[in-house]
Amino acid sequence: ARLAGLTAFFLDHPALFRESSMHPIDELVLYRPNGIFSIRPSLETMVLYWGSTQLTDDIKEQLRVLTYIDPFLKATHRVNPEILSSFIISTSAIYRQYPNTFSVAQLSPPSEYDLRRDPAYTIAGPEKNAERRTVWTHIHPDPTGVVLITTASSPIYSKSGEFKGIVGVSVALNTILFDILGKAEEVQSLDPEGNFSFLLDETGVIIAWPSEQLQPFGVSFEYRNILQTGSVLENRLSDSSIAQVQDLAQRIISKEHHFDRVVLNGMAYMISSQAMPQTGWRLGLVMPEATLLASIQETRDGLHSTVKRMNALFVGVTALFMLFSLGMVSFYVFKRMI
Repeated sequence: ARLAGLTAFFLDHPALFRESSMHPIDELVLYRPNGIFSIRPSLETMVLYWGSTQLTDDIKEQLRVLTYIDPFLKATHRVNPEILSSFIISTSAIYRQYPNTFSVAQLSPPSEYDLRRDPAYTIAGPEKNAERRTVWTHIHPDPTGVVLITTASSPIYSKSGEFKGIVGVSVALNTILFDILGKAEEVQSLDPEGNFSFLLDETGVIIAWPSEQLQPFGVSFEYRNILQTGSVLENRLSDSSIAQVQDLAQRIISKEHHFDRVVLNGMAYMISSQAMPQTGWRLGLVMPEATLLASIQETRDGLHSTVKRMNALFVGVTALFMLFSLGMVSFYVFKRMI
């Protein structure tokens, strides 16, 4: 949101930046296979332009002004090392990103895929975000199709209220899962007791689920297929072939906190879930009931053993106290009466 506010200020006051820039004006070169202008790979910030076959004076001025946002893009990475990239997409077809991944060769021609159709751009635009909030995208491949990402996206508005584009910060899915679950989506596994964690988005789309537990819950999908097709992550827990799991999915996403019990193929599971702030995602824990009951039995056995020891100690202490009392009474009787 701060980056969007700064970008709006720079674009609203171009006269302040006409005489100089943070570094020399970017020298863009046309990449002929897709018709996109691109900066050379040696610079820290990647710059793309695809709005025309010519760089007009107005576009050159915007490019000059936007150089002033580079230090703030870099600072965002220093403060938030989990960020994969931070970028600007303008309505005038300028893309500015830190760091420079020089990915122009991986992009389709604008006639096939315009970056202004990227989920990070469309979700924050006035059509879907009239409140002008910072919003999170669904899980989707990055524009180069290398990794799955989610992006926090803030709209850029001029002082007159005109929509100028968006600022986004993207985080790779495996980084998010490692932070939340302590593991990446490709290496999730059950612990020795059969417990596992899962992550759903606010609509019930599966973000993370152990592959070995997909079939027991009637779900099947592959993260690799999503990358290959370039589609948005859209497999929901409610798409399960098992009616009980479909009902469970609805209960999970309808409540901030939820605890449930389901029986699948004769095996009972205890399931707890919690809504996460900002994203609304549901973080859940699944525990086989047998594991929970075994733990309870172990606790009962331990408690029973402790009670037995306490009873034995109590009997012993009581017997000693009685012997001591009898001794004192006998001594008193002997001394006073005999």
